[in-house]
Amino acid sequence: MTKRITHACLITLVLLAFGSGVLAAKERILSVALSGGLAGSLSEDSAFSNSSFQARFAVETARHQFLSFRLGRMDFSGKSLSLLGDATLDFLTISGEYLFTEGNYESGLFMGIGLYDISGVRLDGKDGDQGSVGLTIGALGEFDISERWFIYGDAVFHYADLDAAQMFADLQVGLGFRF
Repeated sequence: MTKRITHACLITLVLLAFGSGVLAAKERILSVALSGGLAGSLSEDSAFSNSSFQARFAVETARHQFLSFRLGRMDFSGKSLSLLGDATLDFLTISGEYLFTEGNYESGLFMGIGLYDISGVRLDGKDGDQGSVGLTIGALGEFDISERWFIYGDAVFHYADLDAAQMFADLQVGLGFRF
Protein backbone atom coordinates (compact mmCIF):
# COMPACT_ATOMS: atom_id res chain seq x y z
CA MET A 1 0.00 0.00 0.00
CA THR A 2 2.82 2.43 0.87
CA LYS A 3 4.47 1.92 -2.52
CA ARG A 4 1.18 2.67 -4.29
CA ILE A 5 0.70 5.82 -2.19
CA THR A 6 4.22 7.03 -3.04
CA HIS A 7 3.74 6.47 -6.77
CA ALA A 8 0.31 8.14 -6.77
CA CYS A 9 1.74 11.18 -4.97
CA LEU A 10 4.65 11.61 -7.37
CA ILE A 11 2.57 11.11 -10.51
CA THR A 12 -0.09 13.57 -9.34
CA LEU A 13 2.53 16.15 -8.39
CA VAL A 14 4.22 15.96 -11.81
CA LEU A 15 0.92 16.14 -13.68
CA LEU A 16 -0.23 19.14 -11.68
CA ALA A 17 3.06 20.97 -12.03
CA PHE A 18 3.37 20.51 -15.79
CA GLY A 19 -0.28 20.33 -16.79
CA SER A 20 -1.73 23.35 -15.00
CA GLY A 21 0.58 26.09 -16.17
CA VAL A 22 2.16 26.40 -12.74
CA LEU A 23 5.58 26.52 -14.34
CA ALA A 24 4.99 30.06 -15.52
CA ALA A 25 7.61 32.61 -14.51
CA LYS A 26 7.12 32.58 -10.75
CA GLU A 27 9.65 33.08 -8.03
CA ARG A 28 8.84 29.75 -6.42
CA ILE A 29 6.54 27.07 -7.64
CA LEU A 30 7.45 24.05 -5.55
CA SER A 31 8.60 23.48 -2.02
CA VAL A 32 9.67 20.25 -0.37
CA ALA A 33 10.00 19.69 3.36
CA LEU A 34 11.09 16.67 5.39
CA SER A 35 10.09 16.62 9.01
CA GLY A 36 9.86 14.44 12.07
CA GLY A 37 8.02 14.76 15.30
CA LEU A 38 5.57 13.37 17.77
CA ALA A 39 2.20 11.79 17.03
CA GLY A 40 -0.55 9.86 18.66
CA SER A 41 -4.08 8.61 18.61
CA LEU A 42 -6.55 10.98 20.22
CA SER A 43 -9.01 8.06 20.30
CA GLU A 44 -6.70 6.05 22.55
CA ASP A 45 -5.30 8.83 24.74
CA SER A 46 -1.75 8.24 23.48
CA ALA A 47 -1.37 11.72 22.04
CA PHE A 48 2.19 12.76 21.23
CA SER A 49 3.89 9.71 22.75
CA ASN A 50 4.88 8.17 19.40
CA SER A 51 7.30 9.09 16.63
CA SER A 52 6.29 10.32 13.20
CA PHE A 53 7.89 11.31 9.91
CA GLN A 54 6.53 13.05 6.83
CA ALA A 55 7.51 14.51 3.47
CA ARG A 56 5.55 17.52 2.20
CA PHE A 57 5.38 18.63 -1.42
CA ALA A 58 3.59 21.93 -2.14
CA VAL A 59 2.85 23.46 -5.55
CA GLU A 60 1.87 27.13 -5.73
CA THR A 61 -1.43 27.47 -7.61
CA ALA A 62 -2.07 31.19 -6.96
CA ARG A 63 -0.53 33.87 -4.80
CA HIS A 64 -0.34 32.53 -1.20
CA GLN A 65 -2.31 29.41 -2.23
CA PHE A 66 -0.80 25.95 -2.50
CA LEU A 67 -1.81 22.43 -3.34
CA SER A 68 0.12 20.19 -0.97
CA PHE A 69 0.77 16.50 -0.58
CA ARG A 70 1.92 14.93 2.67
CA LEU A 71 3.27 11.41 2.76
CA GLY A 72 3.91 10.21 6.28
CA ARG A 73 4.05 7.53 8.92
CA MET A 74 3.11 7.41 12.58
CA ASP A 75 4.83 4.65 14.52
CA PHE A 76 3.02 3.03 17.46
CA SER A 77 5.66 0.29 17.98
CA GLY A 78 5.77 -1.26 21.41
CA LYS A 79 2.32 0.05 22.26
CA SER A 80 -1.17 -1.28 21.92
CA LEU A 81 -3.52 0.78 19.79
CA SER A 82 -7.00 -0.52 20.60
CA LEU A 83 -6.83 -4.11 19.32
CA LEU A 84 -3.53 -3.69 17.43
CA GLY A 85 -0.01 -4.15 18.73
CA ASP A 86 3.09 -2.63 17.09
CA ALA A 87 0.91 -0.57 14.75
CA THR A 88 2.00 1.90 12.09
CA LEU A 89 -0.23 4.39 10.32
CA ASP A 90 0.81 5.39 6.79
CA PHE A 91 -0.94 8.29 5.10
CA LEU A 92 -1.03 10.32 1.92
CA THR A 93 -3.02 13.55 2.06
CA ILE A 94 -3.83 16.20 -0.52
CA SER A 95 -4.70 19.62 0.88
CA GLY A 96 -5.40 23.19 -0.06
CA GLU A 97 -3.17 25.63 1.84
CA TYR A 98 -3.35 29.36 2.35
CA LEU A 99 -0.24 31.14 3.66
CA PHE A 100 0.00 34.54 5.34
CA THR A 101 3.30 36.41 4.90
CA GLU A 102 4.64 37.80 8.17
CA GLY A 103 8.05 39.25 7.26
CA ASN A 104 10.71 36.55 7.50
CA TYR A 105 8.19 33.77 8.08
CA GLU A 106 4.88 32.55 6.74
CA SER A 107 2.05 30.91 8.62
CA GLY A 108 -0.90 29.13 7.14
CA LEU A 109 -3.89 26.85 7.40
CA PHE A 110 -4.76 23.79 5.37
CA MET A 111 -7.55 21.28 4.92
CA GLY A 112 -7.85 18.20 2.75
CA ILE A 113 -8.54 14.53 2.29
CA GLY A 114 -6.28 11.53 2.57
CA LEU A 115 -5.69 7.82 2.27
CA TYR A 116 -4.85 6.09 5.54
CA ASP A 117 -3.46 2.58 6.01
CA ILE A 118 -2.94 1.11 9.46
CA SER A 119 -1.06 -2.13 9.95
CA GLY A 120 -0.14 -4.18 12.97
CA VAL A 121 -0.75 -7.45 14.72
CA ARG A 122 -4.13 -7.96 16.35
CA LEU A 123 -4.14 -9.20 19.93
CA ASP A 124 -5.45 -12.57 18.70
CA GLY A 125 -2.31 -12.92 16.54
CA LYS A 126 -3.93 -12.22 13.16
CA ASP A 127 -2.93 -9.56 10.66
CA GLY A 128 -4.66 -6.25 11.41
CA ASP A 129 -4.21 -4.25 8.20
CA GLN A 130 -6.97 -1.82 7.27
CA GLY A 131 -7.32 1.19 4.96
CA SER A 132 -9.68 4.15 4.86
CA VAL A 133 -10.27 7.54 3.30
CA GLY A 134 -10.14 10.39 5.82
CA LEU A 135 -9.88 14.11 6.48
CA THR A 136 -7.01 16.33 7.57
CA ILE A 137 -6.81 19.88 8.92
CA GLY A 138 -3.91 21.80 10.34
CA ALA A 139 -1.72 24.85 10.75
CA LEU A 140 1.83 25.36 9.48
CA GLY A 141 4.74 27.73 9.64
CA GLU A 142 7.75 28.34 7.39
CA PHE A 143 10.64 30.28 8.95
CA ASP A 144 13.19 31.50 6.40
CA ILE A 145 16.84 30.56 6.82
CA SER A 146 17.80 31.87 3.38
CA GLU A 147 16.01 32.69 0.14
CA ARG A 148 15.46 28.98 -0.60
CA TRP A 149 15.89 27.13 2.72
CA PHE A 150 13.38 27.26 5.57
CA ILE A 151 12.50 25.56 8.83
CA TYR A 152 9.11 23.92 8.53
CA GLY A 153 6.64 23.08 11.28
CA ASP A 154 3.04 21.94 11.42
CA ALA A 155 0.33 20.73 13.76
CA VAL A 156 -2.10 18.34 12.08
CA PHE A 157 -5.34 16.59 12.97
CA HIS A 158 -6.34 13.47 11.01
CA TYR A 159 -9.67 11.65 11.00
CA ALA A 160 -10.02 8.22 9.38
CA ASP A 161 -12.69 5.58 9.99
CA LEU A 162 -10.39 2.77 11.13
CA ASP A 163 -11.26 0.02 13.62
CA ALA A 164 -8.19 0.61 15.81
CA ALA A 165 -8.69 4.38 16.18
CA GLN A 166 -10.31 7.24 14.29
CA MET A 167 -8.58 10.46 15.40
CA PHE A 168 -4.84 11.13 15.16
CA ALA A 169 -2.64 14.18 15.62
CA ASP A 170 0.99 14.99 14.95
CA LEU A 171 3.42 17.82 15.54
CA GLN A 172 6.24 18.06 12.99
CA VAL A 173 9.42 20.14 12.67
CA GLY A 174 11.88 19.87 9.81
CA LEU A 175 13.79 21.45 6.98
CA GLY A 176 12.44 22.60 3.63
CA PHE A 177 13.67 23.86 0.26
CA ARG A 178 11.93 26.07 -2.33
CA PHE A 179 12.50 25.51 -6.04
